[in-house]
Amino acid sequence: MTPPATAVALFLLATACAAPSLAHTQSATAPLPRILLTYPVFADGHVAVPFPEPQETIVTNQDEWFALWQRLVSDRHPTPPLPHVDFSKDVILEATLGVLNSTCCSIAIDTVLVHADFVEVLVREEVPDTVHLCMVGGMFTSPTVVVRTARPRGQFRFTRRRAMHPC
Repeated sequence: MTPPATAVALFLLATACAAPSLAHTQSATAPLPRILLTYPVFADGHVAVPFPEPQETIVTNQDEWFALWQRLVSDRHPTPPLPHVDFSKDVILEATLGVLNSTCCSIAIDTVLVHADFVEVLVREEVPDTVHLCMVGGMFTSPTVVVRTARPRGQFRFTRRRAMHPC
């Protein structure tokens, strides 16, 4: 073996021996969270009676669900019927971007993760790429997403991530 090749081999051997074993690192980590399926219950994405500020809501009973549904569909005639939800098994999750002055953005609930001590709701906000000048409609909107999911035990936490989309 040439001297540079010998040096590289010795370096790789020393690095491999110094690194913790995969079995050790796996046993030290927490169990992976369980992923819950979500089912859309409001697919339009924009509401006529806007939510003035960004918000997240966890609906756990029929009265809260009725109030949210009335706000979501107040501009529709005839008013769509309230979707049935069995709150002994499911919850409704809602997230909104608040009032915006353009049609540039959207919001989605990507995943619901059940960790050992809390439930994490991953919310994705999509906004235009700031490098390019995007043509968007000039009007007031309130991007909103509403999904139904299984009712897990634990405190809910919403985590928002912003994703840039090209024009």
